[in-house]
Order: sequence, then structure tokens, then C-alpha cells
Amino acid sequence: MGKRIKIKALKYADNIHYEWTAEMLEHTDEYVLVLCKPGRNLVHHSKNKVFTIDNTSLELFSLKEW
Repeated sequence: MGKRIKIKALKYADNIHYEWTAEMLEHTDEYVLVLCKPGRNLVHHSKNKVFTIDNTSLELFSLKEW
């Protein structure tokens, strides 16, 4: 089982927009690969709401590309 991390998506450079937790599967110099499991909460800071996500997702975040 991978390390649990909190992902924060920013809007307009410094304003947090979304936030959720995931399990880190792989971290390289080029990307971070995470697994998000059903039942996780997605915090939508702009709308001041919390949504429960009921599906599984595999997410890849590039550390080289914007």
C-alpha cells in the first residue's frame, strides 16, 4: 500500500481550488502516479462544498509539463 497524500489543485497560481486525498503509487523526476479510491471527499474551495466521489481513478500528474 502506498503513502497517502493530499492533492491540492490551484487556480490563478496561489488560490486553492480543489483538494482530495490519494494513494501514491509511483513518484519519479517526471511524474507522480496516484490511485484514488471510492468514497473519497473532494473539497471544492471556490464553492465551499464537499463532494463524495464514488468511483476509482488512476491519476498521473506531470512534474515537467504545465
